[in-house]
Amino acid sequence: MHIASLICEYNPFHNGHKRMLDIMRERGVTHIVACMSGNFTQRGEPAVLDKFSRTKAALHGGVDLIIQLDTPHTIACAERFATGGVYLLNALGCIDTIFFGSECGNIDILQKTAKLSLSYEFNASIPKLLKSGVMTYAAAMERAAAELGESCAAEIMKEPNNILALEYIKALIKSGSSIQARTIERVAVGHNSYTSRDGIASASYIRHMILNRNKQYSDFLPKTSYAEIETATESDDCPHEVSNAERILLYRLRCMSPDEIRLLPDVSEGLENRIKEACGLCSYTALLEHIKSKRYTQARLRRILLCALLGIKDSDTRKNFDCIRVLGLNRRGREILKKAQETSSLPIYTRFADRRKLPSNVRESLEREDIYDDIYALTAPKIQLSGSNRLQSAIYIDE
Repeated sequence: MHIASLICEYNPFHNGHKRMLDIMRERGVTHIVACMSGNFTQRGEPAVLDKFSRTKAALHGGVDLIIQLDTPHTIACAERFATGGVYLLNALGCIDTIFFGSECGNIDILQKTAKLSLSYEFNASIPKLLKSGVMTYAAAMERAAAELGESCAAEIMKEPNNILALEYIKALIKSGSSIQARTIERVAVGHNSYTSRDGIASASYIRHMILNRNKQYSDFLPKTSYAEIETATESDDCPHEVSNAERILLYRLRCMSPDEIRLLPDVSEGLENRIKEACGLCSYTALLEHIKSKRYTQARLRRILLCALLGIKDSDTRKNFDCIRVLGLNRRGREILKKAQETSSLPIYTRFADRRKLPSNVRESLEREDIYDDIYALTAPKIQLSGSNRLQSAIYIDE
């Protein structure tokens, strides 16, 4: 068995994801584990399609075992997103490699750049660059590398998938992991580009088409992924949008004091006051527009507001999840689980019927995720019942 892994969102699962899995198989991988975000994403938005529907699409697309990245790590900065995913993959104890896409496509260059970004000189210069208040963290990283004479590293840090790749490598280094890093060069379609090439389009473009009911998105998805979205759309269970819950979000913020807002992840330098002033406005869009600045990316602001909606504090993103929750698997996934039963450092949760047997701290972690899922149910076109995800056991596909 050569067990490889990915950290992903599959929002939604598209042809580019399928291409990556096929390349992994070509490189000798026999079994694939995906650590996938749940019902919310790193962009600070609800996933357009629920986690179990995305799990089905990914299993049909070539993944063998899917485990869930907990929500506090999912809707966090790239560093914590990567740290949470690597923590769970390490905990399985049987992963040989981790694959990730990058614009660079060269693992040696990425590893060299990651080691630079862990150096004292590099990290000492970041706070100084951020003091101006007009530079994002990503821009400060790029400038710091350039000032240290590492022009190649600075170029690497300009691209979003390279940045996430660096965080995966850094998380592996800092955790002393034995998992080997591998990268696959992304097809030349921009991260947020509304263009396509050879049947591959960015997830942003595909979501844009889904939200605007443009059926052309079918050109960029495997048939099973398209079918999951169509079925959910016909029943008004898709697409999920945070704007569907904007009244609840505004209510939450209006009930919070500046001191409580300050406890949200990534809030600093008086941003809590700007948010408190803006929550008197009448829409999510107006709220974002009021608090935006050169210092904060839109994704960071969306994550902050989503954390307010879900009740996630900064301290929650620094805790590790207490179990490995399996969302779905196939026959090869069962082989992985059989091995993981002997190597995993965390309890593995697959069936609702087994929840009562778990330690209390694990049950509490799962119950917090239940609450996040119930709030997600309010972001669909038609309000969904609460509790459905709580009862859901891991999906099994016999193929």
